[in-house]
Amino acid sequence: MSPVLANVVLDELDWALERRGHRFARYADDCNIFVKSKRAGERLMQNVTRYLSDSLRLTAVDAMNEFKILANEYLSKNTVAFYNVPYTRMGSPGNPDFLNALKNTFNNFPEHKLQSAVRELRGVLESDLPKIFRRLKFDAMTLCVVPRAKAEDTYHANQQLFRATVQATIRQVNGIVDGTNYMRRHANTRTTHLRNPVPNYNNDGPLPYPGITEETCEISPSVRGKNILLVDDIYTPGVNIDEDAINALLRAGARTVTFYAVGKV
Repeated sequence: MSPVLANVVLDELDWALERRGHRFARYADDCNIFVKSKRAGERLMQNVTRYLSDSLRLTAVDAMNEFKILANEYLSKNTVAFYNVPYTRMGSPGNPDFLNALKNTFNNFPEHKLQSAVRELRGVLESDLPKIFRRLKFDAMTLCVVPRAKAEDTYHANQQLFRATVQATIRQVNGIVDGTNYMRRHANTRTTHLRNPVPNYNNDGPLPYPGITEETCEISPSVRGKNILLVDDIYTPGVNIDEDAINALLRAGARTVTFYAVGKV
């Protein structure tokens, strides 16, 4: 849209924002609206998108961080992938530290810390999952979650809050089917984010190798013929856990697999 045409068409949006007392700056079709909190921004984004569609017959473009996971010895084909935010280092400004809280590796985090992390994750998912679904334009998608490194029966419920939060969130997203229990690990593998020995923690099991997901997980036959959105907390290039999980779903008969992580190293 040219700047002149944008100014003509979006003049009504300017008036609507001014009437509601919003602070904003717009040049052509690029508009920044300033709010006090992330939640307020998410609500405003929904309202503005609805206004553009219903009143002006325009479509707002969903901004998403997209990348490609390249085929390698773990993965048979290139895979479209999305992420919410870079994962840099624990404690760094803007880093999604709440993901570490949700791991709760030693099951010793207090309830208030866990519930705060759940709220943060839910806010991210409520924003990102509908965008991905709209971007991909499938009639329906089945959402699966990459299982944690150890066998399912070794974890307490407070160590599976990532999957539980994903499951609770997608109930509010039209078009995404719950497949969060379609991949379940039955044998231990090495916890890759713990590089050094930790006292009183038995980090047993093999490191990633091609085919490790198929050999250590049960994959539901319900994935066959489905468009899968595979979700993980953090994507780390070179570890190949996610690559192997994608490939396992393809080998199990999934029609397509798209990947999404909250954080990307």
